[in-house]
Amino acid sequence: MIDTTIRTALAPLGIPVEPNEYEGSAQEYISFVYQELGAIHADGMPHAIRYILDLHWYLPRGKNPSAGKDRIRHLLKRAGATWPNVVNASDKEGQHYVFECEMAGAVPDMPEDPPAPETPGEPEEPDDG
Repeated sequence: MIDTTIRTALAPLGIPVEPNEYEGSAQEYISFVYQELGAIHADGMPHAIRYILDLHWYLPRGKNPSAGKDRIRHLLKRAGATWPNVVNASDKEGQHYVFECEMAGAVPDMPEDPPAPETPGEPEEPDDG
């Protein structure tokens, strides 16, 4: 669910957005990872999920990132995220910005357990008479 929310939110950027690891050849792309934490606990169960999101935007050296950073922040906020903190993790390979924010989601319903297979009864003892 959260993967779809993030991909949909960032689709207007027109660049690849992939969970975990991007394996394509684009010079500009976004990959993201997140933690899922239970929240709003009652009766021993969480009633919401808190997602802690780390979104990594990679782009080539020389491209001005200012407008892109603002756009990503606003798209994430519009999708329900907290206002992202941004860390510049660029190096000699290229530009790399990490957006850190949180999102919330509903706890999925517990799937019903499949019915237990019927256990065959004990074989009857032969009647010796």
